[in-house]
Amino acid sequence: MANEGIGGRYLNRILHEIGKKSEADYLGTIDDKNPKYQKLLAKYRVNSKTLKPGKIAEAPRYSLDDAVQIARESQLWLDPTNPEKDFLKDLRLAVADELGFIKDEELEQLRIYTAVGSPLDFVHGRNFFLELIQSGKRIPLRVFGNLVAEDFEKKRKKEGVLYIDGHAIDDPENDKGNYLQKVTDIAGEVVGALQKEEARDMASRN
Repeated sequence: MANEGIGGRYLNRILHEIGKKSEADYLGTIDDKNPKYQKLLAKYRVNSKTLKPGKIAEAPRYSLDDAVQIARESQLWLDPTNPEKDFLKDLRLAVADELGFIKDEELEQLRIYTAVGSPLDFVHGRNFFLELIQSGKRIPLRVFGNLVAEDFEKKRKKEGVLYIDGHAIDDPENDKGNYLQKVTDIAGEVVGALQKEEARDMASRN
């Protein structure tokens, strides 16, 4: 989960200054100050559930599907086949290699998104996701990930989420070879998760 609020942003800056990377360094962030994003939150808040009366705060509890839509729609002006952050760019290309994608139309089907700072992150504990668009199918195959920059072993793990230890990823400027090998290893896990999703999808149709 991304560090939230003023204190969280301060912590992210400190982590960066002392040479430690935050989730945002790897994945980028949702621009929560963008009016388009605020409109998306309001649009989907209508369907969201709030905490029961008597709780500490009344906070929107967006469904997983709505949270995915918010994260995706808040980046419509960006290119999910060419993400800004190098880690996401390299991971997507490594997944494409694992899948044997060569043609432009194949590569176009593979899209990756950050979710840092969005409800998908702070409500559902998923700070990025990758989608494989399937020809003739309305719903893409989707893999959720959570890149954890601090206290990976203490992180409470959720089923159906690929967890990545940020500290295990070498800085490409210091060790490009190990960095690319780690990205390749993660890509293998992503492809394995995609194959499970595909098998689950086929089983549901039978």
